[in-house]
Amino acid sequence: MFRSSSFLLLSLIIALSGCAATGDVNRKTDAMIGMLKKYHYRDIPLGEDRVKEIKTGFLKGLDPDKYYFTENDLKALMETGLDLSLPGKGDSAPFVKKTCDLYKARLNDALSIIEKIMKKGFNYGIDEEISFTGKSYCRDRNELEDRWRKFLKYRMLDRFYHEYRDNNLTVGYEKRFHEMEESIRGSVYEQEKNIIINILRHPDGFENAVTSQYLNAVASVYDTHSSYLSSVEMDRLRQNLSATRMSFGINLKRSITGELRINSLVPGGPAWRSGRLNRDDIVVAITKIPGKDEPVQVRDRSLSDIYKIFGDASVMKIMLTVEKQGGSLVQVPLAKEKLVNEDNIVTSYVLKGEKKVGYIYLPSFYTEWDTQGAPACASDVAREILKLKRDGIEGMILDLRGNSGGSLYEAIQLAGLFIDEGPICIASSRKDKPFVIKDHVRGTVYTGPLVVMVNRYSASASEFFAAAMKDYNRAVIIGSPTYGKATSQMILPLADGDDKDRVPGYVPGLDYMRITTNLYYDLHLSSHHNRGVAPHITLPDIHGAVPDRDRKDVLSVSPLKYDREPVIDRKGSLPLSFLVQRSRARTGAGTRLKELAVLSERMRRYVYDHDNIPLTPEAFRKHMNMRMEIIRAADTRVYKKSLLYAVDNNSSDAPLCSMDPYRKEMSDELRIDIGRDVYIEEAYSVMKDYIPLFRGR
Repeated sequence: MFRSSSFLLLSLIIALSGCAATGDVNRKTDAMIGMLKKYHYRDIPLGEDRVKEIKTGFLKGLDPDKYYFTENDLKALMETGLDLSLPGKGDSAPFVKKTCDLYKARLNDALSIIEKIMKKGFNYGIDEEISFTGKSYCRDRNELEDRWRKFLKYRMLDRFYHEYRDNNLTVGYEKRFHEMEESIRGSVYEQEKNIIINILRHPDGFENAVTSQYLNAVASVYDTHSSYLSSVEMDRLRQNLSATRMSFGINLKRSITGELRINSLVPGGPAWRSGRLNRDDIVVAITKIPGKDEPVQVRDRSLSDIYKIFGDASVMKIMLTVEKQGGSLVQVPLAKEKLVNEDNIVTSYVLKGEKKVGYIYLPSFYTEWDTQGAPACASDVAREILKLKRDGIEGMILDLRGNSGGSLYEAIQLAGLFIDEGPICIASSRKDKPFVIKDHVRGTVYTGPLVVMVNRYSASASEFFAAAMKDYNRAVIIGSPTYGKATSQMILPLADGDDKDRVPGYVPGLDYMRITTNLYYDLHLSSHHNRGVAPHITLPDIHGAVPDRDRKDVLSVSPLKYDREPVIDRKGSLPLSFLVQRSRARTGAGTRLKELAVLSERMRRYVYDHDNIPLTPEAFRKHMNMRMEIIRAADTRVYKKSLLYAVDNNSSDAPLCSMDPYRKEMSDELRIDIGRDVYIEEAYSVMKDYIPLFRGR
């Protein structure tokens, strides 16, 4: 049943308490611009055009989908004065305060609009559509309400479809929808309302969150990757790029019927040791300890919202309320502990077929920030290589797909595992002469045939490594062109004045700046920035239809002024003509990979574009069935058990898996995924062709 809670008093309180007009935003803006002008790869005068970019980026960050501000709001804010041309004399506070106050008012307006629409309900007999791309700001309140009406109607149909879909059901679908409509409307209302309330009650404070958005808009006119990091964001960044992190030791999933369930417990972690939690327990509520806030009812929260609560550095203790099998409710207190970051675990397996090939997946270039010399990704990969060598592998596949980067130092160390000492890339900065970055360590860990897998989500450190392997003819690169980030950033505490005011190392509680200081070039004196590293063997990419929204960096690449190419010891040439020809024969007409290329366009139309979606129950069902059919078709082509090889644990890890049920479960799932991945199968086939030629190289 739909119940409308009254948020009138809340809205009045929030609307009447405007954003504080303090000098803090001016101080931070001045300090940040001063740091950017001193350290950034290029110096940019912040004239009228740049200020317009800052304002546009700021407002887009607050309202990316254009559901809050109107054209008149946009015009009023764009006309508000903001002068940053004189260092140390700019005044951002009036503009930020005006935007903050208006944003808060428009969020409260949205709460009222949502309540009004959900009370009234919807006419599902109207033949209309909704599109999500190419929207402009609404002209007035009436147009804005109609945009909300269509969106909420879409959310109703989408919620029902995903909770009760049965692709074989044609009779009774619409009848069942109307029977469930009122209860679904209540759930959608709660979820949409909570999204806005979470913005208004941001854990960092609403004004602080808006200020952070503004500071990031200022940094982004320098380049896409420079940014302001609040103390909380800095803590989160350090955890994400560390091999360990603070965690409750619990992994969640959303079931087909919408419940938030426990998917797995990390052995030895807080949730595991409680002895009161089990897989498939239903999570009902989460209460932060100390309990100043109301319990978070999770039924209408997204999984990402829940993980944000878990990842919040200020949340160290929670009370988890779960429903056990049989319906009893149990409350379990949990405290965070430092656990292995499973997202950064390096794993290796043996592909056993005509050739015995090692496979290593590297999810990111992580490092231990706090302990100098502690194990990090390069040393972890070296350990896995030694395991694989003991198993007598004839070649190795290193999978960097989806690896968005991390520590450049670790990328250089990783390259050193495969090449003897020598240059890796050339660094260029605004003030210093270009200089060559080298691997100074003599010797290698692996000298055999190497295939490196990349895709459009392989970025930054992944690209440095792939480019170096390409320059040295050390590996065959296979996949699709990489992301195109050839810059590095320096992270410094945000402080006024000279360098003497900046505290070296990491200090909890301080705000920081991530500043792009260097642009990198490969050993042929060209840069892959904004264009990516091109693989030797290009494979059809099912993600090729994903829109490249905001992907291109504003930082332009100038020709490198350098005397000559660095001298490197290339170990002969790669047999690329033969390998490319053989790969094309396997990926031609009628093959799984070729069919993926054809499906890519249909994926764009029905999965990624989100345009022209019908808003009547039956037409929506047909549209979504088509969408699911395309996704399943792509799935069956990407994931199908390979007949070329079996996937086994390396002999060092196999005994550990037999003794640890959790480790065995995780390993079994990974082995199944590896054995069904068509891209890994093609990498194996390339390696199979390469091994005989490498031996005679």
